[in-house]
Amino acid sequence: CLDTISLVRVEDDYNASNCRFIKGGWLYIYSKLVKENNSEESWAGSVYGEQCEDHMGTVRYFPSSLVSEQHIYPEANKTLSTRVRNLQKP
Repeated sequence: CLDTISLVRVEDDYNASNCRFIKGGWLYIYSKLVKENNSEESWAGSVYGEQCEDHMGTVRYFPSSLVSEQHIYPEANKTLSTRVRNLQKP
């Protein structure tokens, strides 16, 4: 996804093997992956702000419970239904 769909504020520090977000920081959100069984969602985003300049533009996945949505860009929101299917080799 190329368009920003929302701007969120980080509500709790998050450290994973591939990313680190700090409480009070800001992220641009590019996609929201919603699971069918209502378990936690994973969102994809990149940091926003001069304090994280070296990581700006790098998209990472993280749990949606980490952030609070501050602004939604309605013109960029689209819902796409996807399903996982077993592909068998010929």
